[in-house]
Amino acid sequence: MKKTILIFTQFLFAFSLFAQSPKDFEDWKSKFPEDLGIYLQLNRQVKIDLEGDSISIISEDYSDLLHLDERSKGLAKDQIYVSPFREILGVNAQTHIPKGNKYKPIQVTDFKEKSESSSGIFFDGGKSMSFLYPSVEPGVRTTLQERQKILDAHFFSPFYFSSFIPVISTKLEVTVHKDIELIFKLFNTEKVDFKFKETMVGDYKTYTWSAENLASYEVESGAPKASYYLPHIAYYVGKYTNKNGEKKSIMSDLSDLYGWYSELTCKVNLEEDKVLKSIVDGLVDGVNSEEEKVKKIFYWVQENIKYIAFEQGMRGFIPHDAGYVYEKRYGDCKDMASIVTDMLKIAGIKSHITWIGSRAIPYTYSELPTPMVDNHMIATYEKDGKVIFLDATSSDTYYGMPSAFIQGKEALLAIDKDTYKVVKVPVMAKEKNLIADTIHINLENSVLKGKGKLDLNGYTRVTNLYKFDGKKDDKQKALIKGFVQKGSNKFLVDDYEILNKEEKEKPLTIEYEFQVEDYAKTIGDEIYLNLTMEKPFFNQKIDKDRKLALENNYHYIDRAVTVFELPTGYKIEELPKNSDFQHKDFGYSIVYKQNEGKITQTREIYKSYLILEPTEFEEWNKMIKQLGKSYRDALILKKS
Repeated sequence: MKKTILIFTQFLFAFSLFAQSPKDFEDWKSKFPEDLGIYLQLNRQVKIDLEGDSISIISEDYSDLLHLDERSKGLAKDQIYVSPFREILGVNAQTHIPKGNKYKPIQVTDFKEKSESSSGIFFDGGKSMSFLYPSVEPGVRTTLQERQKILDAHFFSPFYFSSFIPVISTKLEVTVHKDIELIFKLFNTEKVDFKFKETMVGDYKTYTWSAENLASYEVESGAPKASYYLPHIAYYVGKYTNKNGEKKSIMSDLSDLYGWYSELTCKVNLEEDKVLKSIVDGLVDGVNSEEEKVKKIFYWVQENIKYIAFEQGMRGFIPHDAGYVYEKRYGDCKDMASIVTDMLKIAGIKSHITWIGSRAIPYTYSELPTPMVDNHMIATYEKDGKVIFLDATSSDTYYGMPSAFIQGKEALLAIDKDTYKVVKVPVMAKEKNLIADTIHINLENSVLKGKGKLDLNGYTRVTNLYKFDGKKDDKQKALIKGFVQKGSNKFLVDDYEILNKEEKEKPLTIEYEFQVEDYAKTIGDEIYLNLTMEKPFFNQKIDKDRKLALENNYHYIDRAVTVFELPTGYKIEELPKNSDFQHKDFGYSIVYKQNEGKITQTREIYKSYLILEPTEFEEWNKMIKQLGKSYRDALILKKS
């Protein structure tokens, strides 16, 4: 839909819109011959003032992009983010077309609105306004100036000094009333030559950070979110003294953040819901173990309440009552946490509403005690000093298994209205996420035939189970083939059976029969057979020029056991050598054993990292090179 928003030309803050001239284009092009464009300016100015008993916050962003290459037409599409906690006071988006020594401006007037949400996180009703800059081509400049009023002092956004194209000049300027405490934290700025200054004029202090000639950051696949490596500043209000001389805290420390969160949630589930009471009584009837009661309630919520992110405004932070969630049969992450904790309370079991950030967010509660640190809510339960993370937004995770995207993150547990504690979510060991494929094979003429059993455990089960939803007959068989295919493209599934689809705490198991034509090679009286029929990580060398870390969803082991029955009349001429490579973050082993007319190959490969830093790339490539050689080794049989 189209959206009409205020277009302004009178700016709160002054920016040097035309410090550059069209005649400078060739100079910039020669300096940045490979880049789509450059930001001549990337600035933000903020004023934080007292307004009666509260705080007034006006923020204005400005960008000036010079397009250098035909490919920069891909940058013609842009958008601004609209939040219920921010009021847009005005936007000025323009294309500036070279005309002599000046630029002719063309105003953007057409903005299209759409909702913004992300799976598994808070949804606060945010929207985006997308638009197109007209007539974008090399030599033009596109400028965007956006002024917003921040309606709640809990909701600041970090300022990023660099981008994925070079930045010539960047500046953050925050002006604060003397009775307001500004707290700021710098991230990933070690290699940036900042100029920082503080100035005091009358009742206002101004903090200014500026830098010049920041190189671009390449977009590299598999990298963590930009906040892990782009230089930026997070700033927010700690305390302030209002006009009446009263001191008030907003986010001076974690206690303030928790106090605010507690106020938002303390009025939820004050009365027991009779319908839920009846359901809980039925679930726990005859169950003596408290832990078994927790399991039954958690699994019931997973199976009966559908996860949907839909809330707006402060409802993005305040859960609904459990009875309302049950009545609707759906809810977002906060509602899931609400109904789990309330049903446990009905069962006489203590649990906690818990805030947590996904791994897309790099901060901890100790370094940034603001809503910037979390974007998710779950329930937690404590058993013998161990915290169990109950995230019902995922219908397939089992009891005791945190969602993959919160592993290693800090969680903020609500003990009571005034008491909290921070605990760290464990990273599930690679053994818990085992892929185990065992096959028994034999040669019949030139056809390799076999039976196999594939077990998917932990996150490998969760991430693959949904793929079977709604699949029938031929589509399901094609999916199975994709899971178990090995050897060559002549691999055929003859029969299969899927087990344990409904058993959360058991592996997803696929039992199958298969055949592969022309896989073994016969030369004279010798047969050549490569028992490594699947080759994970083959040729997955990391580019030597890669700069950014690599992210992995979870630790895991991929184990394949191949048992080959020797053909009658043949003996082993050459058995491949064992091989292995062990590193704390990754590794493999390939072991061959001979026993009673059979050869068994056990191939095991693992990842034990969530983020692989560039310092480890050389070792990874060393492993890949060695692994590639081992993958080529063949078993040689000869007629007796």
